[in-house]
Amino acid sequence: MTDNEIINIGDVCTYSYFEKNRSISIVEVVKELSEETVVIKFHQVIFDNSGNDFFIYLCNTGQTMNASKKYLRKIDLINRQNETIDGLISAQETLQKHIEKQNAEIERLEQENHHFADIGKMYSEVKAEVIKEFAERLKEEADGYDFCGDGVIYQMVDIDDIDNLVEEMVGEDNAT
Repeated sequence: MTDNEIINIGDVCTYSYFEKNRSISIVEVVKELSEETVVIKFHQVIFDNSGNDFFIYLCNTGQTMNASKKYLRKIDLINRQNETIDGLISAQETLQKHIEKQNAEIERLEQENHHFADIGKMYSEVKAEVIKEFAERLKEEADGYDFCGDGVIYQMVDIDDIDNLVEEMVGEDNAT
């Protein structure tokens, strides 16, 4: 064994018979019995091909088992965790860029919304002015007075004068 393959107490390893059967589990070395044999505790059974679910039983009960070191392979948790952290950092950076794009789009839409609100306000103001102008010009067109028996004097506007005023203000094509 090389220094990298030396199995120590506390190491997390895969436990597998490799070509002999397909069982594979994640275990922790809890005690060393000899140079070739250790006591292991099962943390996860990936596949149990023991024939009687023995590895699953050991994992569920927390009991230990003696094992030959030749069936153990260290899991380099630090490198795996660093790779996971690097992946998460990359995902976070991508997400941050996406959020920044979305915020820019929200800001653009808010500005556009303000623009449309300004147009709506201007439309309302112009509409009010047009109505006021129409009323003033209608008053100018009024001619003649009608005296009613109730003592009130009414000013009269000819219907044709109203139609002509509308046509004059909006154009002949839009008057009908």
